[in-house]
Amino acid sequence: MTFNLEAIAFFVYELRDLFKWDSSTHQNLERDRQIIRDNDATLQSKFLLLLLEYLLTQPNPEIIALPSSIGPAVYICQSVKDA
Repeated sequence: MTFNLEAIAFFVYELRDLFKWDSSTHQNLERDRQIIRDNDATLQSKFLLLLLEYLLTQPNPEIIALPSSIGPAVYICQSVKDA
């Protein structure tokens, strides 16, 4: 993740070229690339806090194992785990 203006502009430029020049996505990305401006530190902080809250949300700790008729699973790293 970066907030570097040049890196963001370059990424959007490269992304834009993945779409046909006459597509609305291409046009929107070009418009957005031209209006990139300095970050507001307050908005940047809010964004990061919301992103962390979203990414760090813990899934339900209860895991329900489905019955299997093929027997126990064999894992590639089982020998490393056993060692």
